[in-house]
Amino acid sequence: MAFAPLIQRYGLGILAILSVINLSTAAPFNAALNVADAPCTEPRVRREWRSLNDAEKGEYIGAIKCLMAAAPTGKQYFEPITSRYEDFVAMHVNATGGGVLNTERGFPMGGTTGIHGVGIFYPWHRYTVWQFEETLRNECNYTGAQPYWDWHLDTPEAGGSFVTSPLFDPVTGFGGNGAEDEEDDDEGSRGWGSAFGGFFGGGSGGGCIQDGPFKDIKLHLGPMSTVKVGNERCLTRDFQGASAERSATKANIAKTLAIDTYASFRSSTEGSSGLHNAGHGGMMDVFSSPNDPLFWMHHTQIDRIWAIWQSQSESRLAEMAGTTRAPVTLDSMLWMGFNAPDQPVRTVMDTLNRNGEGFLCYKYDVGIEEFVD
Repeated sequence: MAFAPLIQRYGLGILAILSVINLSTAAPFNAALNVADAPCTEPRVRREWRSLNDAEKGEYIGAIKCLMAAAPTGKQYFEPITSRYEDFVAMHVNATGGGVLNTERGFPMGGTTGIHGVGIFYPWHRYTVWQFEETLRNECNYTGAQPYWDWHLDTPEAGGSFVTSPLFDPVTGFGGNGAEDEEDDDEGSRGWGSAFGGFFGGGSGGGCIQDGPFKDIKLHLGPMSTVKVGNERCLTRDFQGASAERSATKANIAKTLAIDTYASFRSSTEGSSGLHNAGHGGMMDVFSSPNDPLFWMHHTQIDRIWAIWQSQSESRLAEMAGTTRAPVTLDSMLWMGFNAPDQPVRTVMDTLNRNGEGFLCYKYDVGIEEFVD
């Protein structure tokens, strides 16, 4: 069945109506990316952006641009897609909308917010970042590990500033803020800080980004859940630095890491602590956020926060809770659409795959010692 015309006409909601169809089995994938027969013994080390030298930064940015120039694999489902990179944007847009119901497994992916505000939030994004990292390495010859953005380093207490972060360097980073847009009507990224907890006011930009390696890229998915042909536009950003700096303080992160249960930890991350907001605020809307390559840096840091939380007790490597439209358990399936095979939550619980049930093999360069004295 061709889904693109239906999506164009009726929007992403049509995928919920077509919920008996599991798109993840309808297109080829590289199953070798997810096969492991032993625990991880030589993990990649994910490092903070600032610790990379200029050549390493250039290699990572070059690999992303390689994906942006490569042919898509999901165009039969989402006609507006123009590149391999946008395959990942489409996957996030669709999963956020909760558009797939796998009745064979009895586990519905989604609900009113799909992969946000629900128990599946952490494992789904962990698997997605891993798949993105693997794609960079296997399809664009990237040799490093996925880097992360430690937003705490961009707070005044750490001697930094959000708006002057090295990540926004026009030469060795991702470029900076968007042009000031006084007529922003909240259709772009501006105004959607509220979608991540309501902590953000108006920003200082809102228009097209003005410099950096991605200033000339064209977006074809979004804003929000928009999926239609003829929707080309620029990448926008709207810095809301003060709010991000308040969320990324050492005390706030330490308080979140001290939470006892996964359910409360996940809820705090996306809500009261504002940690999920810290990198998203003013730059990426809730549906089409991967349009901005900073998404991957931000969500790798989010994954790092979860990994640090897990490191405090071995039992947390098997702790899962929450709901979508059904309870989330270790056997709940993570939907990857046409990008990768579905996998149960248990396969991504341990970044080092110590029990041999999964396939991940990475660790972070700095752990809890950054936030807890």
